[in-house]
Amino acid sequence: MGAMADGSGDTGDTGEEQDFHEDQGDGYDDSNPYLPRTPEAYREAWADLERLWGETMAKALTLDEDRLHESVAGEWSFVQTLRHLAYATDLWVFAVVQAVPDPYDPLDLPFDGYERFPHPIRYERDARPPLADVLALRADRVARVRAFLDELTQEQIESTVEFRSEGWPFNEDFPVGPCLATVVNEEWHHRGYAERDLAVLMRGTA
Repeated sequence: MGAMADGSGDTGDTGEEQDFHEDQGDGYDDSNPYLPRTPEAYREAWADLERLWGETMAKALTLDEDRLHESVAGEWSFVQTLRHLAYATDLWVFAVVQAVPDPYDPLDLPFDGYERFPHPIRYERDARPPLADVLALRADRVARVRAFLDELTQEQIESTVEFRSEGWPFNEDFPVGPCLATVVNEEWHHRGYAERDLAVLMRGTA
């Protein structure tokens, strides 16, 4: 369900990692309705996304678990999509913004093409974990982001954090606002992909 939404694609051979990194943009995306620049806007966006994802999740859970592991037209399955959103949160909110050491869960799923970069986190793209485990991970990450945004200040949004890593993303000073906006973008876009592919699954024509 939209495996390329991080901007990933064929990034070429070793040596093009920095070009790929720079292609990610500033986190703000005019193609979605959320362009938060204030704490209140972030909280409102997250609340709305939680509501929308609640509707999508209710629809998904009318299907058998095996269907939620199915790919539609070569895209990520619904379960893989939830795993990827956990990764996006763990990376941008916890690792980069909050400097949490090794925040990643074994179920996290980076973007396709990530494995070409040095020192990747451990993950298994095609794993089929129990749906209950993925839903628990999803619920935990959504709640933790909500709690973080509840305490977010304008000063934090406008601040810059120093991120040092041997893997992607590489050593860089990141402005906090765009990091958080990236997570909002991921939630918005992947929800659209999920709705698109669930419609196919529910017709039984995946």
